[in-house]
Amino acid sequence: MSTSQNPFEVPPALEASPQAVLPPAEENVAIENPPWSGWDALLIILLTVVAVITLPSLVVPLARLTVFKRSSLQQIVRIPEVLLFNELLIYVVVFVVMYEVIKTRTGSFWASMNWNWPTS
Repeated sequence: MSTSQNPFEVPPALEASPQAVLPPAEENVAIENPPWSGWDALLIILLTVVAVITLPSLVVPLARLTVFKRSSLQQIVRIPEVLLFNELLIYVVVFVVMYEVIKTRTGSFWASMNWNWPTS
C-alpha cells in the first residue's frame, strides 16, 4: 500500500509545517454537546413539578395575608394576578435550576446555549 492511499498517514509536506502545530491542551478540551445529561433533564423536570406543587401553596396564603385579606382562598386562586405571579415564580425557579446545572457543567451558561444575537 502506498502512502497516498493510507488516509491515516500525514503527508510529508504537513509534518514539518508550522501550521500543523496544535494549540495548547486546554484549548483542545471538547465540550459535550449538549452539556447536560438525561439525569440533569430529569432533575429539572422533578424540580419543576415540585415548584408547581409547592409554590401555589405558599403564594395563595401569602396573598391572603397581605393583599386580599377579606377574600377566601378559593376566591384568591381565581384572581389572574395571583396566578400570573405564581407562574412567574415557577419560571424563575426553573431558570435558576437550569442556569446552575449548565454553569456547573460548562462554566458558562450563555456560551453553552449557543445563542447568537443578531448583528443587524
